[in-house]
Amino acid sequence: MPAASPQGETVNQVAVPTYTPEEAAAQAWTTQIFTKPGVDIRPVGNTTLTGLPTYFRAAFGAEGLAPGESVTTTVLGHTVTIRPASALYTYHYGDGTNHGPTPDPGGVYPSGGVTHTYARKGAVNTRIDVTLTGEFRIGGGAWQPIPGSTTVAGTPEQLTVAILQSRLHH
Repeated sequence: MPAASPQGETVNQVAVPTYTPEEAAAQAWTTQIFTKPGVDIRPVGNTTLTGLPTYFRAAFGAEGLAPGESVTTTVLGHTVTIRPASALYTYHYGDGTNHGPTPDPGGVYPSGGVTHTYARKGAVNTRIDVTLTGEFRIGGGAWQPIPGSTTVAGTPEQLTVAILQSRLHH
C-alpha cells in the first residue's frame, strides 16, 4: 500500500539518492583492501652483520591491491576502476631509526637504493609502510586523481644482527 505524506498525499515513489562518480570512487578507495608490504632483506636468511650495509626492498603479496594493479567494481551505481598511482615507502629498521618517506621501493645487492648499517648486535623487527595515492575512472573513461592518500602498515620481519669476530689461533 502506498504511504501517505504528512499532507495526506499518496507517495508512490521513494526518492533514490544519486551519487557522483567522485563519491563512488572515494567509497571504492576507502573500502578497498590493499596488500601489506613485506620486507625483503639481503643478505638472505634474515641475519646480517654490524658494520656492513643491509639491503631492503618492499615485497607485495598476492592478497589485496598492490601498486601497479587495478580493480573494477560497481559502487553506488557506478562502474569504478581504481588503482594506486604512486607510492611512498617508510622503512623502519627496528633499531630506532627510519628512512623515508621515499619513492624508492628498495632493491637487492649491489644496486639497491635503500640500505642500513647496524651498529649493535641483537634482534630487531623491521617493517616497511607504504603510503598510496590513487586514480579512478568511471566506465573506462579518463583517469582522475582520488583526493588524499592511504597508508598501509607493513608486515614486521625479524632480523638478527650479529657481530663478525675474527679469532687468531696459535
